[in-house]
Amino acid sequence: MKKLKILMIACCPFPGNRGTPSRILKMSEALVEKGHSVDILTYFNKDFEFKKKHKNLRIYRIKRVLFYEDNSPGPKIMKLIADIKLINLGKKLVKINSYDIIHGHHIEGAYIANFINKKSKTIYDAHITLNKELNSYKLIYKLPIMKQFLNYLEQKSFKSDGIVFLDKNLIEKKRENNELNNKPHIWIPTGTNINELKNIAKKFKKNPFKKNKINLTYTGSIAKYQNVEDIIFAIKELKKENLKVNIITGTKYEDSKELLNLIQKLKLKDIITIITNQNFEQQIKFLKYSDILISPRKELDGIPQKITNYMVFKKKIICASGSAKIIDNNSAYIYQSGEIEDLKNKIILAINENSTEKITNCNKIIKEFDWNNLIKKQIKFYYSLIKIKK
Repeated sequence: MKKLKILMIACCPFPGNRGTPSRILKMSEALVEKGHSVDILTYFNKDFEFKKKHKNLRIYRIKRVLFYEDNSPGPKIMKLIADIKLINLGKKLVKINSYDIIHGHHIEGAYIANFINKKSKTIYDAHITLNKELNSYKLIYKLPIMKQFLNYLEQKSFKSDGIVFLDKNLIEKKRENNELNNKPHIWIPTGTNINELKNIAKKFKKNPFKKNKINLTYTGSIAKYQNVEDIIFAIKELKKENLKVNIITGTKYEDSKELLNLIQKLKLKDIITIITNQNFEQQIKFLKYSDILISPRKELDGIPQKITNYMVFKKKIICASGSAKIIDNNSAYIYQSGEIEDLKNKIILAINENSTEKITNCNKIIKEFDWNNLIKKQIKFYYSLIKIKK
């Protein structure tokens, strides 16, 4: 079969130390490894330099947007300016390239894909519902009239030729509401690249932690929706002398001050450390040498890449029930989302339990979520769309 030419639309800083930009990067790399060509249309800003050189992977960036230097997730006025610039650059790319597929991530990406498209097949990569995503930010997004408007915007994004869902539950919800209307769709969860993570981990020979401590580690964004403060409140109740808690993030130091102030207020700075400005590779160093890994996010559509990355390192995992999509009590320590007492008890259990059964079960599960396997299904879906006439 012919090799495909794909345009990915990334309405986010790229590459980035969080779910969406990471998913786009790993998906694109997996496509290129299978012999296809990928162009990525994205913002001017990024969390770290893209070091890998792929002959068939090119990145096109818009020019800098004034007053938009913040790489953190969430709605921003200047983001709209960035998206308009994406549309203008996207139109130019579509004129000079014959793309088979234009793959837009999130609703912004889907709208842009459909707007700039001439004769390609368009895909909406449905990461999360707008209502759930924006609910984490300002009160205005919780108003009934705003919820109705967001639902309307989301439904319009379903004009794409095909939909890639991250969450099986979202597919069922859309079916129940008769929103799919025989629209071609597929479930491609956010996975991980097992061999890549293992190879990166080999670079780090020195343990960054002090000896004689049990290291409980969180890695990733410290945005509100990640519920990192739950870890802090649980540790306040615990205060075990041999426990060290590490919050490793790509966030700038100044953006971590709210959490730092909470740690100081609760007199936990000897137990909890926040290490900022750590890119993806640097975070792997801490994953490799930790004893227990934790994900406190209360609610999530799809599978958090944090969890799939954690599973590669064969550690004990503690996870909030709302984001424990591929793990359960047989493979991790699951606590009720937001329940601090339950989280505290699960930390104690993870520290004291000597069994490796949960780790073994995690190791079996993660193989299904390697990008090398996931991308085969996605490519098959691409070809099925191309066969469908406009």
